[in-house]
Amino acid sequence: MKKKAYISLGIVSFLLVSILFSVGKVSTNSEINNPKIGAITGSGPAVLKPIIPSPNTDGIVNLRWDLVPGVVAYSIHKIDPNGVSTRLVRNFRGNSYKISGLTSGVWKFQLRNIYWADFGEWSNIETVEVIINGVRNAPAVDTPSNPIPTEIIIGSVIIGAILIGILIWIKKRNS
Repeated sequence: MKKKAYISLGIVSFLLVSILFSVGKVSTNSEINNPKIGAITGSGPAVLKPIIPSPNTDGIVNLRWDLVPGVVAYSIHKIDPNGVSTRLVRNFRGNSYKISGLTSGVWKFQLRNIYWADFGEWSNIETVEVIINGVRNAPAVDTPSNPIPTEIIIGSVIIGAILIGILIWIKKRNS
């Protein structure tokens, strides 16, 4: 009976770890289209329209795109002048999005289609240079970041719990 419970616990834990690692990832290589995703519905990626004006002088950018049939929402990403990729919104259901507070430097923006079942294709990348008070490139801001993604930490804890359970089961079985 206990053996079945441990096997069930292992399967459930495996599924949880799989979900954690497959949903909601933001990677630093979002500029590269993921070939594993491919076209889910055949409707194609969203296409960001050119950002106007460029260069930008107020730090406010309006992203615009045409809605794609079959897409239920869009994930909006920015890449700052230091190359750090950040997801701004996960489930945005419109076709324009306003971003403010940008500092001087070159900013990149990209969308990702979201379907009912999964993430989809990446859009094109639109780039805008922001020049605030005549300063072209602001000094890099040194922001501390966690070098280990949260998904890795949670997954490690779950895998550790599974291994401890297996060790306890083996010890009880041998005694």
